Amino acid sequence: MDANIVGSLVFAVPAIAAAWLLLWRSYRPVFWSVLAMIVIATGYLNATGAARDIAGSVGWSTVATAPAR
Repeated sequence: MDANIVGSLVFAVPAIAAAWLLLWRSYRPVFWSVLAMIVIATGYLNATGAARDIAGSVGWSTVATAPAR
């Protein structure tokens, strides 16, 4: 799996889970707004390369390897 995907999942999944637990029952419109902000922030992290850094900080190898021939 690509390091960008791993970094995005490490960032987004806990944020979405926390938003769901805190906001789903009582403030549903606020939950949808927070979800949109999480998606935008995840896209920003991917665009700037920070998602790859996040994956590296959790122990995922960020070194690109050549495909097998």
